[in-house]
Amino acid sequence: MATPIGSNSIPPEDARRLITAHDGSVALLYIWQSINSHFDAEAAARDLCMTAGEVSAAKEKLDRLFSTSAADNDAPRPVIKTPAADTVPAYDTNDVKAVLDSAQDFKGVVEETARILGRTLSTPDISTLLAIYDHLGIPGEVMMELVHYCHEITLERFGPSKRVSVTVIYKEARRWAEEGILTFEAAEEYIAGQKALNSSLSRVAAMLNLDPRHITDTPLKYLRSWIGMGFDDESISEAYDRTFTNTGTLSWKYMDAIIKKWHNAGLHSLKEINEKDGRKSQAKPGSPKSGSGDKDAIAEFMKDSKNKD
Repeated sequence: MATPIGSNSIPPEDARRLITAHDGSVALLYIWQSINSHFDAEAAARDLCMTAGEVSAAKEKLDRLFSTSAADNDAPRPVIKTPAADTVPAYDTNDVKAVLDSAQDFKGVVEETARILGRTLSTPDISTLLAIYDHLGIPGEVMMELVHYCHEITLERFGPSKRVSVTVIYKEARRWAEEGILTFEAAEEYIAGQKALNSSLSRVAAMLNLDPRHITDTPLKYLRSWIGMGFDDESISEAYDRTFTNTGTLSWKYMDAIIKKWHNAGLHSLKEINEKDGRKSQAKPGSPKSGSGDKDAIAEFMKDSKNKD
């Protein structure tokens, strides 16, 4: 939790977190702790007219609410260290019930996820969501953005008949935690960037005669990489044309070798590519017209194929 503030003002970030909790007992305990040097459950219960159980529940929720915040408002937000494996921490029925009873923001996430999936969530489903909330430290309001984002991406890729799975949501949550996407503002910024990227992916996929709804992980990985490097539709189309001309097929490794060669040379637009790596017109009749970058790409592709295939 944030360091006691010692004044009548609440830092904006702390206030935002308290609002997301939707729990007056948590807010009261926060204020009580801010004016007391140490936590005393009995004194808090007496001063706030709460039972010992109410204080305990509020304390647990308050600690969890601020578990991902920095030690003070000026410190950078920490990046959650997640396990290397994709294993999800296990929570038993009592754990799930305790959080559902005390954390209204998490309960809201569970209800909204059930609505999106069109079914009642199983205990393992809720346990997985709790791992996002408790283990990865993603607040309830950010989880809402996460769930809706995963749902929209699933609909875009697979159509209205496909429902997002809780496992997919957890996998994306790991990525958010690792990248420090732990606030509502950071989530909005990330989602806006991903939507722009997905729009580019759809255009490029259509240009390569790929169905954006059923594109597999391998081409998706390459396309994301190329767009992330700064290549636009025209330059990727040129790489595709050279790949097909020289190999007679769509070879992702070969096309990747061409694009990486351009990237290393600082060539990203079609204009730059044509000026610095244009196709040679001196090729023999009937032979592929390859630029110098194509030859390097062929060598790189052959070397990579020997090492990996």
